[in-house]
Amino acid sequence: LRAFVESGDEGGPMQGFYERIPLMLMAADDPYWEELIEQTPTTNTSMTLAVEQMVAYRPSSGWNTTTGYWDALGAPELGGSNIVYCFAKDKHGNLYVGGDFINLNNIAAADYIAKRDKDGVWSALGTGTGGPVYAMAVDVNNNLYVGGEFLDLTDANGDYISMWNGSAFASLGTGATGIVRALAIDMNGVVYAGGKFSGMGGVANTAGIAKWSGGAWSAMGTGVTVGAGLGVTSICVDLSGNIYIGGAFENAGGVAAADYIAKWSASAWSSVGVFNLTVRTLSVSPDGNVLAAGAFTVINGISIARIARYTGASWFPLGTGLNDYCYSSAITKSGLIYVGGIFTSAGGVTITDRVAVWNSTSWSALPIDLPGSPAVWAMLADGDDIYLGFDTEGSATIYGLNAVTGYINNPGTAPCYPVITIACTVAAVTLQEVANATTHQTLRFNRA
Repeated sequence: LRAFVESGDEGGPMQGFYERIPLMLMAADDPYWEELIEQTPTTNTSMTLAVEQMVAYRPSSGWNTTTGYWDALGAPELGGSNIVYCFAKDKHGNLYVGGDFINLNNIAAADYIAKRDKDGVWSALGTGTGGPVYAMAVDVNNNLYVGGEFLDLTDANGDYISMWNGSAFASLGTGATGIVRALAIDMNGVVYAGGKFSGMGGVANTAGIAKWSGGAWSAMGTGVTVGAGLGVTSICVDLSGNIYIGGAFENAGGVAAADYIAKWSASAWSSVGVFNLTVRTLSVSPDGNVLAAGAFTVINGISIARIARYTGASWFPLGTGLNDYCYSSAITKSGLIYVGGIFTSAGGVTITDRVAVWNSTSWSALPIDLPGSPAVWAMLADGDDIYLGFDTEGSATIYGLNAVTGYINNPGTAPCYPVITIACTVAAVTLQEVANATTHQTLRFNRA
């Protein structure tokens, strides 16, 4: 029985050493509402937020009546090709951003990689990497591993992969022979690197995939057949420590059916399904399922459009999937699945911002329209916060924000249940969501 104290806690007569307090309780169903303030709120149909190649959806930061849960991360000014390809975050709250850009915020050395500390201050990492950064991962000691398309970062050995130790870049053996596109670290601190390379650290059988442990590179079986594709573009570690790789490759470990996606368990590669096209991104949900997304449209002979969930035994679609390529994915601690790419429809729902969220039963759009027609290349989940990296800049449109305080009007003085009426006189406006700014619980609608 839920109740609240109506009276009695103001004190009572003393009886010896005890104070006898007769509490008067009133029963209350859940949820119980009572008036906080009397005010008529106004809801705007849209507001704008200046963004440059990155933005974050941050329920953990609290509701802002101007920007909602959205954070432009300082809208850092970028030069060069202006693309954010990857994010990483350490245990101190530092956010690392990698991509194809130069002179972030006019910092001369903030080229292709930069750091934003917990106070929002941007800074360079050394003199930058000298070439695009496609992948990053942070270990338990806050060392940042960086992979991309750069040469001689530290010395003659700093090709395509390196480690930032907090003050300088350090070589990882003799590096790779080609582009590194994917990085992951398991629970034992072993670093896995994938990409379009024929070898790593001069070690045999390391085409496309290798692992770094104990200060040395080693092979994982006989590697993969890279061919003319991108090679390995994504790596994830499941809750049992198994390694999954996705990309545009063939025959992982010589296994004929291990194309586009494969699983490494203990000492051998195995097939987890027959895919017809590239797996671009992999992630793991809190319940241990593996999410794969990319360009594929068929798994094991069944039509599954560009995104699927693996239980360890079978692949399952997420609704009717996506209508175009998916480049990035992330899963929050509460299990929401976010995906980004160049698609404009998810499960039949129109997606104007190229980012969609799956709540285990249906797809919906986020309450934002990113500038232009972006490709969303990067995504990072930090608790229930989501960081997005893309290739456009300008004014993002945020939908349906309350322009005053966010309080619901309650003109009475007695406890009551709220009746919320939402109306709009502007044509073609979509109600995306109604959110509780205290509990962060959200009802998603995507309804005109």
